[in-house]
Amino acid sequence: MRYFETITFLLLLFSHIFILRTDKKASFKRRAFRWWIIVFASLATVYLAVMVADKILLLIVIPGLAAIVFGWLKFTKFCDWCGRMVQTNLPFGDSNRCPRCGSSIS
Repeated sequence: MRYFETITFLLLLFSHIFILRTDKKASFKRRAFRWWIIVFASLATVYLAVMVADKILLLIVIPGLAAIVFGWLKFTKFCDWCGRMVQTNLPFGDSNRCPRCGSSIS
């Protein structure tokens, strides 16, 4: 039980690297990224519910975490041509084109 948080963090880190950094198709990355974000948010919520002494703080943290997850899901797209993850909410740069290959992102 002592190393549970460390092992969980490392598993999430390696799964994130596997999902986003491998040469998989964009359709696989879209599905896996959605599930990865949901699992990450669920584990973070359970961890906070167990570890935080003041439960009133969860009334602020959980909606904040939900807003972050919503932003990740809404503003993260994947290039169909090369499979790169592209953030579309960046203020500088063309959010309709992939920075790696230049193809249009739908």
